[in-house]
Amino acid sequence: MKIQRENINGEEHLITPCSECCFYDNVAKTCSFGRIKKYKDKNQTDGGVGNIPYRILTFCNHARPYIWMKEEETLERAKERVREDNKVKYDLIVRLTDHTQVDLVKPFLERKTAPAHIIFSFESIDIGELVERANELDCSFELIKIQDPAARTEAELGRVQRPWAETVDLNKEYSVTLLDEFSKLINQDLEQIVAVLGDQYIIMTMLVASLDVSNINVTFENIEKIAATQNNGKNIRSFDGKRICYYS
Repeated sequence: MKIQRENINGEEHLITPCSECCFYDNVAKTCSFGRIKKYKDKNQTDGGVGNIPYRILTFCNHARPYIWMKEEETLERAKERVREDNKVKYDLIVRLTDHTQVDLVKPFLERKTAPAHIIFSFESIDIGELVERANELDCSFELIKIQDPAARTEAELGRVQRPWAETVDLNKEYSVTLLDEFSKLINQDLEQIVAVLGDQYIIMTMLVASLDVSNINVTFENIEKIAATQNNGKNIRSFDGKRICYYS
């Protein structure tokens, strides 16, 4: 299926054509995930009149072409695959001041939304002690010794490999369940989010890559400027230590 860009009433939209999606019922004009109603409530649909199929006026991350379905695969199994595909995949950046703090990442590793890779960031810790402690976690990790505190964010995000990066400063308030709420906002509430900023923050690394390509420093100020050009700036959220809320 072809995701296209189109100007509608003076606004540019990404278009997801429901009629080309294997989860769309062309007769009943319904979505197997129930997403059409949610998008209608957000005023992000057109079509659905007479024989005209619905279109989603944004990118729908659950949409799949008919050829994507495996031979003799049930609809329910296909839906399970989509849900698995769209789990938030992230790397965890952990800012350490002491090698014993490595153990504090264990609650992240025990969750269903466990990070794929952990990046331990530090300024002055004995590397031998740090490696010994981190090896006990039995997970993928790497170490970054920060030479320039002013360029810390840029150095950390430069090592991220997954679509999202979550950063935790263990000397500030943080939550191990932040990703659960974040995933719900994206996949159930259909929010378009590129960054959650606060003491603990999540940033989409595709956005960081665009900063890097443009030779723009990776700073919260620049992230805000770029995000403000998308969805009227509503795709940034703030994290107050307890929940994700609208950014102001």
